[in-house]
Amino acid sequence: MGRLEGIVGAGGTAVGSSISLADVLIYNAFAECLTEAEAPDKEAWQRAPYNDAKRMEAALAAHPKLKAICDTVAAHEGIKKWLGMRGVQGF
Repeated sequence: MGRLEGIVGAGGTAVGSSISLADVLIYNAFAECLTEAEAPDKEAWQRAPYNDAKRMEAALAAHPKLKAICDTVAAHEGIKKWLGMRGVQGF
């Protein structure tokens, strides 16, 4: 996370001024938690990034640029729409 923090932009996106695939991948790796409905056969720790949502939240707090990217992606209307309709995840 420290290496990424040093190279991403400070404006809530990794590169440029709009969301890119890089931002979505950062969000997916560090902030996306599956809901119980999306992964009904998984325990809570299996649905969280790196198996511990609270630890990842603490790590993001120590990396404000990455946290800003995750927040930007999570707030995007298209992303919210997709997350709301994607259904059960098979992995």
